[in-house]
This record gives sequence, structure tokens and C-alpha cells, in this order.
Amino acid sequence: MESFIRIIAWIILTLLLAVIPERLQSSRQRHRVTPVVIYTLILLNVIIYLFMLLATFLYDPTFYERVIQSWGCRPADILNPQTAGNMLEAIRRYATLITYQFLHGGFFHLLGNMIFLFIFGPGVEMGQNIRFRGRDRKAFNSQTPFAIFYLLSGIGSAFFHIAVFGFVDGAISHIVLVGASGAISGILGAYLLGLWKDYNRITVRVFYYLPVTISVNFYILYWILMQIALFVVTGDRGTVSYAGHIGGFVTGLLLWTFVCPWVDIIVSTRPRGWFRTYRMM
Repeated sequence: MESFIRIIAWIILTLLLAVIPERLQSSRQRHRVTPVVIYTLILLNVIIYLFMLLATFLYDPTFYERVIQSWGCRPADILNPQTAGNMLEAIRRYATLITYQFLHGGFFHLLGNMIFLFIFGPGVEMGQNIRFRGRDRKAFNSQTPFAIFYLLSGIGSAFFHIAVFGFVDGAISHIVLVGASGAISGILGAYLLGLWKDYNRITVRVFYYLPVTISVNFYILYWILMQIALFVVTGDRGTVSYAGHIGGFVTGLLLWTFVCPWVDIIVSTRPRGWFRTYRMM
């Protein structure tokens, strides 16, 4: 039975990895606002990874692993603050709810997360906290609310991961959680909730070669269903925290609903549906 479950898990994982997002096509013309936070996050993640890599090769072969173990989020540490020993150690443990979001387990881990952040992040950042000035079409963008939204999505992802695996007896609660995918999952949730009426299109590469253009709404729904399926099938045996992905997605939905409501800044459009064409007005 276990072998059968493992085979199913690999099939689902292969299908998930075989559909790679490439670029977005917007059906609505919006005001151009530079996604400063997204570009800053990408740059920061890359710089931290390169610094850790260079320090490992030039300074200490154990540096990369020591940083991961010290500043990654460990469920057992969050649930047992009394074992910290002193105040500084307790603060460090809780700080890992943020620092883990900027650490990655390898190049492809970083690359995959940054691709998703680059594709989906700008649309959410540019649509967050924008207001009209009078009746003209000028708008402004405050970066602070989106930056907070991003970090809170990552924290929500970590708490969901801790709620699922932190109370499990054994080594699983001591495995370190790293990566920006939880926060990026929150962006996907906000994108689906905030921009679903846009009927944007996304070009994906099926099996790494065949380009197919589909609805972004459909792709995000497909993505979250795959996370749920993989979480059910793999449980605590996988190296990817699908529970964290689900938690980040749900956190993004909740934050966008109650904290960061969408403010529409459409210029003109006539949507034609998820699976049909659209035209500009």
C-alpha cells in the first residue's frame, strides 16, 4: 500500500512540475506602477543565497547548513519556547517565522520561487492600496501594506505547517522549514481573489516544451488542488511542505478579504470568460 501511495505521489508531482508558468497576458489595461517590493524581494533572496554560497566555499564549508539550521523555522522550537534558555534565544526562535522566508535549500528551490514571485507578484502589488486622485486617471501605490501582506502570508504559512507537523512525535517536528513559497502562495490566493474578474491569460509549458495559453484563474485553481492532493498523498514523507503552501494560500485569501481589499483601477475592457478570447475596448 505504501509503495502504491508513493507511485501516485510521484505521478502527481510530475504532472505539477510539468506545467511551468512562463508569462502573463493581461486583458485589462491598468496604471503602470513599478512593483518595487517584488523586485526588492527577488534581489534580497538572490543576494542572501549568493552570500551563503560564497561564504560556504570561501570561508566555512558548514556555513550554509549552519545558517539554515539557525534561521530556518523549526516547529518544535516555536511550540516550546520554555526550552530557549534565555530571552535572546526565544526572540531568535520567533524571528525565524520571518527569516525562513528568505532562505532556500538550493538553486532550483530559489529559481522556482523567484519565477512564481516575478510572474504573479507585480499584479497583486500594483493592485494593492491604489486610489484615484480626483476624477483623473492618476493613482499612487504605497509599498508598505503589500510588504506587510507578503510577510504575514509567510508567517501564516509557517503556522499552518506547525499546526500540522509540530505536534507530531518524532523527528518531523525538528525538521527546519525554509523558502519563500509560503508567502508566494499567499500572493496566489490574493491574485485569484482580487483579479479573478480580469480573465487574465497565462502561457505555461506542458512537459517543459509545449506552450499552452490558459486562464490564470484556472491555473491557480489547478495549482492549489495539486497542493491539496500532494499533501494528502505524501503526508509527512515529502521534502516539500505542501501544508505550508496551503496555509499561505488561505492566509492570502483572508488577508485580501479583511485587511487588503482590492481597489479596481480598470481603464477599459470587455472580458469574454475564462476559456474564451477577450478584446480591448
